[in-house]
Amino acid sequence: MGRADRLDKATIKRRTWNERNNHHNSKGEIMPDAMNRTTEGELSAIVLQILAESADGQATFGMLVDAIPARINLTAADLVQSDTRPAEAVWEQRVRNIKSHKDAEGNYIAEGYLEEIPGGLRITEIGRVHATNAA
Repeated sequence: MGRADRLDKATIKRRTWNERNNHHNSKGEIMPDAMNRTTEGELSAIVLQILAESADGQATFGMLVDAIPARINLTAADLVQSDTRPAEAVWEQRVRNIKSHKDAEGNYIAEGYLEEIPGGLRITEIGRVHATNAA
């Protein structure tokens, strides 16, 4: 299977996953989910862009959590304390869930766009292509 085939299959999987995990308004813009929270898919796309723009293509989760609020309007529901991670807001938990859900279909690690590093994430070459095409 060539690289183009992998990208085509990844694009199809991503679109299917995005349709299930992102909500769009009439203009096609990604909107918060039914509970008015930013989706893991939307946060993954933002993380990918942050890493694509960074000099070394990697960041700790702390760096990502610091950078994300400047790129998206977090909802009041995003800012609520997580039930399972009391030291974090719901949106921060969803950022860390990118790693926790790494085996789930559509996850940016499972799709090959990101890879784990100690305490954070790094963009892959396929991730750079995806980030460029999404921009």
